[in-house]
Amino acid sequence: LEYDAVNNEQRKVVYGWRQAILEGGDQSDRLGRWIHEFCKRLADSHMDLVSEAEDAEPDYDGLCRRFEQLFGAHDDVTSANIEGMATKEIAQILGDTAVAAYVARRESYGTERMEPLERYLLLQTIDDKWKDHLHALDYLRTGVGMRGYGQEDPKIVYRRESADYFRRMIEAVQESVIDLMMRVEPPESESELAIARRSAPDPRPVALP
Repeated sequence: LEYDAVNNEQRKVVYGWRQAILEGGDQSDRLGRWIHEFCKRLADSHMDLVSEAEDAEPDYDGLCRRFEQLFGAHDDVTSANIEGMATKEIAQILGDTAVAAYVARRESYGTERMEPLERYLLLQTIDDKWKDHLHALDYLRTGVGMRGYGQEDPKIVYRRESADYFRRMIEAVQESVIDLMMRVEPPESESELAIARRSAPDPRPVALP
């Protein structure tokens, strides 16, 4: 029962997301927040190499390449421009530049075309990652019962590790949605919009097994 309680806590968060997306219409504020959160992780992952080894250096080139893959080339995000900056400052530049690219894309296609696409990508990605997460929790639950943890309560181990799994699921959802949102072209006509709506994920979320 304690394992189920942990799963249900996570389920409520996911169901809350889905309901808010289904009822909320414009998702640009949510996506803007996600872009900033992703950019902070991107900066941290390429700048924290210094703390792992004394002779390591920040991976400015790798950071700029990954950013360009998602958001295109921008003069503000180059190795020459960000070298020597603090990680927090780099994250802010990345976030501001990425959000501006997203807003420009949204304005280029128009909100009437982008909003249905954004809702579809959000719901589909959340459902897909949630299913994967449920399978991962099944394996974790089995593994916690089989492995030895000394004097540590397996239920405490499960709660801790499942929280880490859930955090990684959220990050995977954000990155996948951002990637798709910046690449996929929205439907052009009313008929294509209607097809997209009919093929949208079931409003009822995936249930826990």
